[in-house]
Amino acid sequence: MTVVTFGEIMLRLSPPGFERLFQSPVLSATFGGGEANVAVSLAQFDVDSVYVTRVPPHAIGDAAVRALRADGVRTDYVVRGGSRLGIYFTETGASQRASTVIYDRAHSAISEMSPDDVRWDDALAGASWLHLTGITPALGDRARTCTRAAIAFDTKTGSLPVTPSIEATIHDEPADTPTTTPFGDTAATDGSVEDHETLAPTSTFPDASRTMAVA
Repeated sequence: MTVVTFGEIMLRLSPPGFERLFQSPVLSATFGGGEANVAVSLAQFDVDSVYVTRVPPHAIGDAAVRALRADGVRTDYVVRGGSRLGIYFTETGASQRASTVIYDRAHSAISEMSPDDVRWDDALAGASWLHLTGITPALGDRARTCTRAAIAFDTKTGSLPVTPSIEATIHDEPADTPTTTPFGDTAATDGSVEDHETLAPTSTFPDASRTMAVA
């Protein structure tokens, strides 16, 4: 079984343990993202997991690709381009204090991606499932167009189920960004709203996938 996921991978910066941001001058740097977490989780279950995204052609982009590969995710269709990787800062909650997330993803590589950057016919060849979320089309017009392109190819072939989900915090970024319009009538969702980019309180892909496995 082959599952293709499409979305943004970001640099994840978090303070040690239960500290607040900048309580100490130390931040742990790893990678995460809603769709990336799904891709890694699937790979942990020995599913042939293919991740499609766009990352900048510099050392940070290289590290993101290496992190995916280290957890068994195929990166054949990761596009290189743009100047920056999106960042998110996280604080792990303690006692009655909830976990918090701050996003810094404007003008990220995937938000400036062109639909022609991905060979969808090749990327989806032999795939059993296409996983998308409401996060990606909310990143801007180009990301929304790329999401539509993936669904358009899926609709044309008529062979892949699509599993969209909606992430709560991003949809107030611009107010006029549609939440589910790109999915049209090609997919169904259970209507749940989750923050899929912070599934785990820890900062590594394997921990995120283990959290998903027992949820």
